[in-house]
Amino acid sequence: MDMIDPPTFNNPIHPDVAPYLDAEYAVFHNKHLADRPGIYKLPWNPTCRVGSANPGELDPCDVRSVRDLTIPGTPPVKVRVFVPPGEKPEGGWPALVYFHGGGWVLGNIDSENSFCTRTCITAKCIVISIDYRLAPEHVFPAAVDDCWTAIEWIYKHGLVELGINSLNIAVGGSSA
Repeated sequence: MDMIDPPTFNNPIHPDVAPYLDAEYAVFHNKHLADRPGIYKLPWNPTCRVGSANPGELDPCDVRSVRDLTIPGTPPVKVRVFVPPGEKPEGGWPALVYFHGGGWVLGNIDSENSFCTRTCITAKCIVISIDYRLAPEHVFPAAVDDCWTAIEWIYKHGLVELGINSLNIAVGGSSA
């Protein structure tokens, strides 16, 4: 009979390390992360998607506008567009096409609204968050295909539809 290794936990911060860490982070870690098992060691279970993907996340900031769009494709791709306060620059807004974290398995279009709004304001750019399909229900390269569909559409239609300068588009994400 095969034995499965028990899940390892992140564990509370070791007392010898604690003095070198920001006190606020240590409290956050011990409150939200210490008792979480290492997800990579657990068998797949879709209930791991229940709850916040980002414990302790701040509330989103106020931006000029937030709207959800569906980009045509097979299948269509849902995106969320965050527009910063202020007037659109001559030539159009710079843009960040953003892929939420979760390693193509966790998270969704709602996961990182706080980060997206803060980036929108700080970088003075439109942020477009992509709601890509998640594995394992959708096998590779489904998520990448969704992201590529969105990028192509944003490049081709961004100026007219969103006021984006197609020569000033960045792509990024937190782990995807």
